[in-house]
Order: sequence, then structure tokens, then C-alpha cells
Amino acid sequence: RWGKKKKQRTSNTKLQHTMVNWFPLESNPEVLTTYSRSLGLKSNYQYADLIALEPWAFDMLPGKCEAVVFLYSLSPVQRAYHDSFIPCEGRDSTPSLFRVQQNVGNACGTIGVLHSIGSMREKYPDCLDEGSWFESFYSKCEGKAGAENGATLEADNEIEGKHTSAANSEANSSAQVESADSNVNEHFVAFVEHNGGVYEMDG
Repeated sequence: RWGKKKKQRTSNTKLQHTMVNWFPLESNPEVLTTYSRSLGLKSNYQYADLIALEPWAFDMLPGKCEAVVFLYSLSPVQRAYHDSFIPCEGRDSTPSLFRVQQNVGNACGTIGVLHSIGSMREKYPDCLDEGSWFESFYSKCEGKAGAENGATLEADNEIEGKHTSAANSEANSSAQVESADSNVNEHFVAFVEHNGGVYEMDG
């Protein structure tokens, strides 16, 4: 029958992404090296402690420095920024630079490893074992934006298991917490060289 249509009720309910948490990694070259080699980094590459940024400190390294993975304590302002961060569309202004968005809590150590090795492999394509997890992951990410790569990482069960093994290792003891949901106030970033410039990579 003809008549006035009832006003349809609208809902403001939105689908929210619930972040999963992993156990944190320690800023320990033994942990990062063992972890990376379990994912396919060849044995002639390694992480080492860099104790300063002056030339003499780089001279103390066992080889040429290709990237720096840096751990720091978050200030209240930085913590608020991280907690409220909303990824922007189209923020990948350098498409040729590998990047991966962090969608998993306490996964910043893994993100730092992925950024450092992802950049290094451009210069040393033979740095990864054939058929390894690294080789497979970087192949899936080829030419994609950081958000897409982050979704690929989040859906990968194998990397979660490898990360957990590294976090539970004896060498990682100082970073071990009772629960993956425990409050962790440290954060990893990576500094990588790309096309003559240095980029700070933060998932």
C-alpha cells in the first residue's frame, strides 16, 4: 500500500581489528642472528653489537655494516602515538624500498629484521638460502605496499612459531615476560641504506 516510508535505522558499528601479541625479542645479536638464520639467512651474515656511531665503532664490527636495528624505550608521547596510530593510504612514497607494516603486538623485533634483510638483499641477492622462509616471504611481497606485506606476515603461522622459539630461547632471557599481553615499553626500528640514502623503517 502507498504511504510514508519508515525511516531506516542506521548503525555506526564498525569491524575492529583485534591485535594479536607475540612475546618480545631482546636486542641481542645472538638472538637476532640465530633467529634470522632459522628463516634462511646464510651463515656468512650476522648481527653484531654497534656500541657507538663514530667511525671507530664501525671499524670494530666483524664486517661491513649494511643496516642498523635499534631498540629504544618509548616515552609517554611516543607511546600515545603508537597506540593511536592509524596507517594512511598511499604513504609508501618510495615504492622500490621494501617495507612491512606491523599488525602484531611485540613483533617489532621481527619487523626490524625483515626491514634490515629486505634492504640488504637488494645488494646481496645470494644472502638467503634457496627455498627458505625469507625467500618465499620476500617473493610474495615483491612490488607490494607495506600494508599488504603486513597482512601477509600476520597470516603466516610459520613466522609466528619461529619468533616464539627465538623469544623463548635462553639467549633472550632478559626480555622474557609472563604473558605476550604484558606491557612492553621498548620498540625496535631499523635504519637501512637505499639508493644512496638512509631510511628509518618503523613498522
